[in-house]
Amino acid sequence: MRTVLTSRPRLPVALPLASAGLLAAGGWVHWCLYRHGYRYIPTIGPLFMLNALSSLTIAVLVAVRRELLVRLAGVVLTGTSLVAFVASRTVGLLSFRERGLQPAPQAPLVLAIEVLALVVLAATYRWDRALTKTISLPTGPP
Repeated sequence: MRTVLTSRPRLPVALPLASAGLLAAGGWVHWCLYRHGYRYIPTIGPLFMLNALSSLTIAVLVAVRRELLVRLAGVVLTGTSLVAFVASRTVGLLSFRERGLQPAPQAPLVLAIEVLALVVLAATYRWDRALTKTISLPTGPP
């Protein structure tokens, strides 16, 4: 018996592009918040700038490279942003604390964007890990 492996399904172009768009949108919201006052908050301001630049960089890489390691960097960035978001509203983050979903509309918007980005990036990982099918073909007379 000879085993023939079919090729693994290719990652649809829409998933990485959607991931890249969501990462860029999250970075844009952080950039807007930085420009409109967060830059004056010690330590938090530079972190918002870092988030905006990192989001843009990873978004471009996800759109162009589509490699698993690049997408995992997007997952780490998005996950870190979500943890910081929750921490800033519960226990505080570096002596910084916000209430509820303020500032509106940026806080609920970035929350939705980051959660959706995490879901789409996870979908790209899941698709990437799809199992290959094996087909057994006879090689000669039985």
